[in-house]
Amino acid sequence: MIGTLEVPAPDRKAAVAPRFVKWFADICIEDIPLVGGKNASLGEMYRELTRQGVKIPNGFAITAEAYRHFLREAKLDAKIRELLGGLDTTDIDNLRQRGSQVRQAILAADLPRDLEQEIISAYDTFRGTHLHPVDVAVRSSATAEDLPDASFAGQQETYLNVQGHLALLDTCKRCFASLFTDRAISYRVDKGFDHFKIALSIGVQRMVRADLGASGVMFTIDTETGFRDAVLINAAYGLGENVVQGTVNPDEYYVFKPTLKAGFKPILQKIVGTKEFKLVYDIGGGKMVKNVPVAPGDRTRFAISDDDILQLARWACLIEDHYSAKKGSRPRWTWNGRRTAAPENSSSSRRDPRLCNRASSSTSLKPTNSRGAALCSSPVAVLARRSRPVRCA
Repeated sequence: MIGTLEVPAPDRKAAVAPRFVKWFADICIEDIPLVGGKNASLGEMYRELTRQGVKIPNGFAITAEAYRHFLREAKLDAKIRELLGGLDTTDIDNLRQRGSQVRQAILAADLPRDLEQEIISAYDTFRGTHLHPVDVAVRSSATAEDLPDASFAGQQETYLNVQGHLALLDTCKRCFASLFTDRAISYRVDKGFDHFKIALSIGVQRMVRADLGASGVMFTIDTETGFRDAVLINAAYGLGENVVQGTVNPDEYYVFKPTLKAGFKPILQKIVGTKEFKLVYDIGGGKMVKNVPVAPGDRTRFAISDDDILQLARWACLIEDHYSAKKGSRPRWTWNGRRTAAPENSSSSRRDPRLCNRASSSTSLKPTNSRGAALCSSPVAVLARRSRPVRCA
């Protein structure tokens, strides 16, 4: 059974339209200059694919103009230019010192009041009538991500299980500051990009409780052989960052696309991964998320059921068909341990995302944080019940 994650619709009759916030329903793939590559893909999927049954948690983008507004109002643009004036990226100490100074300057500055109010207002729309803060993912979306001649993906920060106004505003500033990590600064210099021609948008999206279920990435091609008629799914317990970053050995499932589209259930192969630990909410602790060991018995079981594998593969085909007319996509997926699941554009664990992105229109899906399946942040999908794991043959 597939569940949905109910989020109140934003008030489109407001007297004054927001300057710095755009909901996914108002974003399309052509909006990369305004909301970055990740948010543009999320908006495109939310607008075009939810009507086809692909489950994508709602969210909003804090636009690149919000970032520029922050720099102007806090007088940071001149400060950053001064700090980077004598930059030498071949001198590691010089790079580290100047990068740290830039990040500290951004973190020490106050967000403009009008920007704070728009972010808080949009976040409160998620809450509806609920008394407790809503858990959201806060993800960077650079306006230069995944360009034809450079890949900026993965250079900026992501924060999971962010709850409350203060935590949200703080993580937004940390995302802005992550545009100036040492790695990002050096990469832009090496590629000849002006630091001030690239801006940062932020995606804020409802979490799916994958920490109670499973998550992973999915590709509409076999990334090792280039075989185009297979969907490759990686899955592990918990939130999806461990799979995306390649820090766990996930399950692998292969599905044959031609007969799947003909109505059959063509799972070609299932390989159980070791899945030693999982990323979960740090409830009652000092962190937002933490890694915990997976029970030995669960490590030898598959993280998701055959029905879940086939549903994710169907969604992958829908996403591939949609994006093949525009550009490649690699969404993550998440399997909800409590509510639903969702897609999100991202990269696979042991595979180069740039290779997958350009070798074909690859697609990856990642489970979200509720019981069910759904598509999330860079696109994600949600599944609505915990299925009995299947043991290896």
